[in-house]
Amino acid sequence: MLRLLPLLASACVACTGSSRTDSANRTTGDRSEVSDSTNSNGPGAIAASPSGAALTGLLKEGQSFGTTAGEIRGHLGQPDSVVLDPIPNLEEEGQPDTIIRLYYAIGVFGVYRITKGHHDVLNEVAVDTTGVPPGPGIHVGTSRQDVVSVLGRPHHIDRDRSGVETLEYERREDGATVRLLIFEGVVRRIEWNFPVPDHAAA
Repeated sequence: MLRLLPLLASACVACTGSSRTDSANRTTGDRSEVSDSTNSNGPGAIAASPSGAALTGLLKEGQSFGTTAGEIRGHLGQPDSVVLDPIPNLEEEGQPDTIIRLYYAIGVFGVYRITKGHHDVLNEVAVDTTGVPPGPGIHVGTSRQDVVSVLGRPHHIDRDRSGVETLEYERREDGATVRLLIFEGVVRRIEWNFPVPDHAAA
């Protein structure tokens, strides 16, 4: 069983001209292409991506700066800021684990630190800087059309009032996801989420 932690709460500033997107305020928008919230599960669902290799490649790009706080610092130097958030550990009552978020100009990296053993697991990454990381033909600045051409149809599509469309792809064998936030037909932000195995926190 896998433990899935929340994605970064930071906003897509580049998408909305420094205003935060509000996922609670959905609108029907233009339904000529897709509904505001579409899932690939169930009858009439959108077909999953035909290119598992491309998705795996893009997921690996989210890990390209390292999978521990030390590795990320080794690649990028000292972060602009660090935020520590305690996370309850169900296996070790009274001994919470920690999400360490490292903020850089190129993006935000969230590392799940297991208190017992001082073990790090990369959990979340978000970038909104053009060209970082390059990916398998996918990066900030890539067109929506090219995203679908490379990765296939997304597993889930969402759209908010500000016009930001989110395409979400999931690797079903482990639950790892990548979300591409699209504004005016172009990728403005990429978010990765990697599951933390339950046994890692034991």
